[in-house]
Amino acid sequence: CEKRILFYGRLERYKGLEDLLQAARKILPAFPSWKLYIIGRSNLALAIDLISHPQIVLESVFVPDEKQADLFTRAEIVVLPYIEASQSGVVPMAMAFGRPVVATRVGSLPEYVKDGYTGLLVPPNNPEQLSEALARLMADDELRKNMGRNAYEVFQRDFNWDLSARHHLAVYQKMISSP
Repeated sequence: CEKRILFYGRLERYKGLEDLLQAARKILPAFPSWKLYIIGRSNLALAIDLISHPQIVLESVFVPDEKQADLFTRAEIVVLPYIEASQSGVVPMAMAFGRPVVATRVGSLPEYVKDGYTGLLVPPNNPEQLSEALARLMADDELRKNMGRNAYEVFQRDFNWDLSARHHLAVYQKMISSP
């Protein structure tokens, strides 16, 4: 049974794809049932580099909203090896599907990925620690499932329409009451 690690989104250098490829090439041979799926728009140079590994699948496509659920449902782990970022909509999407996230400590990612609880955090530009974090989750089904459950619970608690509406209402009330 194939197990999947998912990288999803535009394929840009600042998203740490070179680090991810180094990490994947190091650990995937030890996990023959696992594949890394890299889904998003890409450039040709990156695509040529990726084709050389049988456990790395590149799909250079735009994914419409109605097909995104399938990607996240089929993934066991979602990875965001960003070198720099302010935030990412991929993290809450992974959490909504109960998937643990391996991400770098950049931008607001650590605010959403609780290290050891909803996923694992590693420093940016560190393929060694990225490979260790991925391997840890790949090797431990129970840990992966627990972190996925935790991620889903955090998503349900912190990312819901009622909470969003209350936050917006509070901002509007503050604006109205300010001179």
